[in-house]
Amino acid sequence: MRQTTFLIDDYLRPDEAIHFARKELSTRAPDTAHDHDFFEVFLIESGRTAHWINGETQQLSPGQLVFIRPADAHAFRADRGVGCQIINVMFRAEPAAHLAARYADTIAGAFFDSTTPMPDMHMLEPVRFARAVNVARQLQMADRSLARIEEFLLV
Repeated sequence: MRQTTFLIDDYLRPDEAIHFARKELSTRAPDTAHDHDFFEVFLIESGRTAHWINGETQQLSPGQLVFIRPADAHAFRADRGVGCQIINVMFRAEPAAHLAARYADTIAGAFFDSTTPMPDMHMLEPVRFARAVNVARQLQMADRSLARIEEFLLV
């Protein structure tokens, strides 16, 4: 699979700390994976997807929250029968460093600070999943400030 690099400046204005998107994933098999110059957190909102990540394939379903680091190379293919919708939040390295310093006891070596070959992934229990979707819907309409990424990640 070919690989390309996505750049945060293609998504954010200089005064924005985050990019937010809710999107339906394609059911077509990808021919290109991508890495980034930014951090990405995505939540499977509905459906299922095959997620190619760092040379492995994962099957993801609703409630799974994944913390993608800049060097992680990945691609998606939504399940042809049920599709897949994700909530996606992207942010620069500076907010990630700020959050890692501010919440060092909690974040050190986990979430987007993980140093394992595969990115950190969590299955949200139903109440937390519903709360994350609700906060994400609010984030969709909110300003793109650092406080908003903290709000989303602290759910």
